[in-house]
Amino acid sequence: MQKQKSLDSTVPASIGKSLFAFLIDFLCSLGVMLAIYFGIAKPLIGRSNNIDGIYNDYNKFQSDSFLVGEDSKALSFPSYDKKSNTYGYKKYEEVVWKYYTVFVATNPNATFFEDDEFLGDKNNPIEVGKWVYNHIYKLEENNEKEDSFYNSPTETTDYTLAPTLKQSYLDLLEAEKNNDKTETADKLLNYYYQSKDNSVSGLYVDCVKHFSSQPYAEELTNKYSSISYWIWLPGILISPFIFFFIIPLCISKGRTVGKLILSIGLANKNGEEASKGQIAIHYAILTLLWYILALPINMNFSFMIVGTALLIDFIVLLLSKNHQSIHDKIASTEVVDLKLSTIYPSSLSKEEKIEEKEEIKEDNYFNKPLKREEKEEEPSFEVLDSRTIGQARKQAEKIKSFDEFENK
Repeated sequence: MQKQKSLDSTVPASIGKSLFAFLIDFLCSLGVMLAIYFGIAKPLIGRSNNIDGIYNDYNKFQSDSFLVGEDSKALSFPSYDKKSNTYGYKKYEEVVWKYYTVFVATNPNATFFEDDEFLGDKNNPIEVGKWVYNHIYKLEENNEKEDSFYNSPTETTDYTLAPTLKQSYLDLLEAEKNNDKTETADKLLNYYYQSKDNSVSGLYVDCVKHFSSQPYAEELTNKYSSISYWIWLPGILISPFIFFFIIPLCISKGRTVGKLILSIGLANKNGEEASKGQIAIHYAILTLLWYILALPINMNFSFMIVGTALLIDFIVLLLSKNHQSIHDKIASTEVVDLKLSTIYPSSLSKEEKIEEKEEIKEDNYFNKPLKREEKEEEPSFEVLDSRTIGQARKQAEKIKSFDEFENK
């Protein structure tokens, strides 16, 4: 049964309607934001700042480092692959060796850092190789370490080749080849890459960190991030301003696109029409929340702030008796169901309308047509004149008994 529209009070919009109205506005705003990004900002701002060229330069620099695969993602190898008879540690070993001796040593945009303590000539492969032995693998000449997987160098060691695994570990690997357990292979893999307790470590991870600190990599990353920020900025500023501020100020009862579709709108806390100032405050708060995304800070952090603020606002809405959110309380507004509520311009017009309605009800009650039963019970008062007296005399002459008279 459809509820009747209330004349003397407003009915708060249901939680579902309020939520879906916001989702509609959010999707509309997001759609326009993406249209501005891909249709206007990226072609104009992106091309003029060579964002694609910067992206390609970074990918090439990263690919030259040997640290990523063809998909530009970090490398991930199993400890032992029976089908190909390959060990994960061996692949990581090759990557780590090439990163320092080929990429850092020969790439003009790569460099050793002061903390690396490389004092030799990076164009000399022997000096670079010796540095890798000493600083990366912690191996020193004629100083055999029991806890090391690799043999320490000697006077005859060729520093242009990667370190060699100790014979004891080679024997263990050979013994485990046909077994399900690969404890030695796992230990060697963890030496290069280990993930534990939400953290990663190992020689391969050290290479990735070393690459991320390369000045050229940081320069390209900062350029790309800066241009991307300016490409997103127009959409973030314009789209929410249209859907969460301009439209509700232009449409009666402070309705956005979502509120218009679901027949809900704004009223003040007294159930009267909200003023333009109240509507502006109500939607300015929502618009400013969107503008947090426009701040030049970490995007994930800004999304977290906006998401947390909206969640708190929604919880307050759920707990409020009149379904008022935080921005409703600040602006002294409430979202009402327009199908079930009558919003008056002022309290005076509200009283006048109610009195007028009551008067109409009274008039309708006294002027409505009588029902058949009421007509039958209604007494008949006829006017006595010569015509009616004559008719009554003729009827009386025809009556033969008192009962017959009563029936007449």
